[in-house]
Amino acid sequence: MKTLSPRLKAAAREHLEGRYVTIILAYVIANMLTNLPSLFFSETFNTSTLPGYALNTFANLVLGFFSAIFLVGQNHICLQCIRGAETVPLSEMWYGFRGRADEIITTYFLYLIRYLATGLPFAAMAVCYIRSGYSLWFGILSLITLAFMMIMWLKISLDYGILLFLFIDRTDLSPSDTLAECKKMMLGNRKQLLYLHFSFAGMFLLVFLSFGIAMFWLYPYMRMTYGEFYCHLAGEKIIPEDSISDNPLETD
Repeated sequence: MKTLSPRLKAAAREHLEGRYVTIILAYVIANMLTNLPSLFFSETFNTSTLPGYALNTFANLVLGFFSAIFLVGQNHICLQCIRGAETVPLSEMWYGFRGRADEIITTYFLYLIRYLATGLPFAAMAVCYIRSGYSLWFGILSLITLAFMMIMWLKISLDYGILLFLFIDRTDLSPSDTLAECKKMMLGNRKQLLYLHFSFAGMFLLVFLSFGIAMFWLYPYMRMTYGEFYCHLAGEKIIPEDSISDNPLETD
């Protein structure tokens, strides 16, 4: 099998030409509309009390749903660019709010439930560890369940890595069917997506050294690359097969 990363990135750079501004503006506006309220709630609610903590958690959960809707809009812009649109208006960032916001919220909620479910064993062991007076055995069980939780979180993130791209194309599927179809498409491609994630690791050093300024270049690049990855899995011949070099990380 073959690694897609070099060709995905090359295609992403090509499709980004002249379109960086649209994607980065969509990113900046979405972050302002979600992060500023998050900061406001953090300052407003007294998180040292249970009611304040609960209200702050609920507010951030709601904002997380809005972030997912905005991300669908950004993904929609990327797919239009990949599929040949010469210009994509910034107004397309609101795509997720046009009639399907409730489905995005439901789909994303079902996705989050999978994360929460795998964290229950660790939460239970951590509570037992504290209530037992920091018992050695409960401490060991806490570490084991923590490792299990981290492994499962990684698996879930890879299983549903193209979820908010697939949602755009498969309007005929229910939220649960969208999750099932996404997992099916990722079967045999999880390691390739993991490899793609790691291929951006060095670029985050540039973001750090530039005090975050390089993120304005890196974010559109990553978003478009993941769009290229989705299109490849969807069967769209974006990437010429003969230009992909061999790599054993393609298969699961």
